[in-house]
Amino acid sequence: MEIDRVESTNPWPYVGIYFLATVGFSLSWGVFSYFVPSAGKSANTAVNVAIVFASTYSTYAVFVSRKGRLLERGEYWKLVSLCTAASLAYSVVSLTFFLAIGAIPGWAGMNAAFWVVVLAIGLISAFLLNAVGFSDRFGRAMLKANRARQARIDTETFR
Repeated sequence: MEIDRVESTNPWPYVGIYFLATVGFSLSWGVFSYFVPSAGKSANTAVNVAIVFASTYSTYAVFVSRKGRLLERGEYWKLVSLCTAASLAYSVVSLTFFLAIGAIPGWAGMNAAFWVVVLAIGLISAFLLNAVGFSDRFGRAMLKANRARQARIDTETFR
């Protein structure tokens, strides 16, 4: 019995979508917290978690809508690891930028070990959120919704 093989997908466009979604959601949060300063001080960690998860979910939604299938095991681990690396790269760049312009007062004098721990915690969190977000559980729900939408579009021409 032969197993159906699906051609592996290039993960880089989806990593790009993930990165752009992360930048977009972060900029949106930055603009919102500029106009509502109390929100930026009280909900920052929760919003960062939401940004990573929303980026993951939107990337997976694009994959499902383009390919009409779930991720294969190899694609899953590639996408989880590459999106985690993209999240880490974004964190390092944004942290460096905000430290350079002095937007994080009092944190500039911290030693390197502190920053390594902060980035390690962010890396682990991003990995776990990406692993959950790209899982089959969320993928099945997106695939079901995508197939229902496609069925509506396909049958609408015959009405």
